[in-house]
Amino acid sequence: MQALRIVISGASRGIGLELTQEALELGHVVYAGVRKPNLALELKDIKEVHGDKLKIAELNVVDINSVTNFAGSIGTDGV
Repeated sequence: MQALRIVISGASRGIGLELTQEALELGHVVYAGVRKPNLALELKDIKEVHGDKLKIAELNVVDINSVTNFAGSIGTDGV
């Protein structure tokens, strides 16, 4: 199976965190959007295990500037 690039908002807790863990365990690259990256301690622990396959960035879906910045942080990455 080919690794996918997956975007998950609300990745620091609940369903978003679980989806992030599952996707990483399947070998996918995850772009994790969270409102406060500096407080996403569980994600930081997961990043220690999965390294560059997990990319954590600030994302507040009700703020267009935040969404635009998040999208820019992903880039085209070969897409």
